[in-house]
Amino acid sequence: MVLLIQFGYGSFTIHNYVIFVHKFLPMKKRGWLFMSIMGIIVCSFVSDNLPKDFKAVLERAHLSFEAPSGYASTKVIANDQVAYDYALKLKDPDKKFEVRYLIMPLDSMLIEYKESLKDTSKTMIDPNTLYEKMMLVIALNAGGGTMPADGNMPEIQPFDSAAVKNEFNADWGGAVFITLGKEFGQNYTACMIVGIHKNNVADAYYFYLAEEKSDIPDLMKGPFHSLKFK
Repeated sequence: MVLLIQFGYGSFTIHNYVIFVHKFLPMKKRGWLFMSIMGIIVCSFVSDNLPKDFKAVLERAHLSFEAPSGYASTKVIANDQVAYDYALKLKDPDKKFEVRYLIMPLDSMLIEYKESLKDTSKTMIDPNTLYEKMMLVIALNAGGGTMPADGNMPEIQPFDSAAVKNEFNADWGGAVFITLGKEFGQNYTACMIVGIHKNNVADAYYFYLAEEKSDIPDLMKGPFHSLKFK
């Protein structure tokens, strides 16, 4: 779990769970904890209630989706900055936090690109080389469509390639912090965008929205692996 370590996260594997139960819990409480953990695991795999359009774009992008526990779907807000496909909101009333998902299958672009290779009068960039530039455009749009007030472009931090492959089955991944524009952000001001890319398949983006930048690293743990390429 290299990415989690880099962001300062811990992990709670099945192995850790077994050690925890047998080392720290009395016998009569073990069954209760096991059922609770299993309930969370089962709930995280339920995706039948996803909107039809979101399920369709996940299928096109060859992505699996595991809804994190403690979240409920929330309305997708129409806006002219960044159109997105699906959103989840943290149920905890004391914490204002939302996750939005944007899925971009590359199938149509790849067809056009392959056709352009047969025609010397056409020039088209390989869609597999655009992910970082696309993420930068998305970050600027989500930030209001203008340069940040400090004049500095958002800086994308690439993830370790081996970790991205292991955790997302992706060929590239990265993250960037931005201050949100009002139209996309609404009542949120801080955002971390995480992007993942799989060659010849799709790009996918998470938007973690919060009131304060400092809230994001801890609250993003639950949904961090909700998307994975098949």
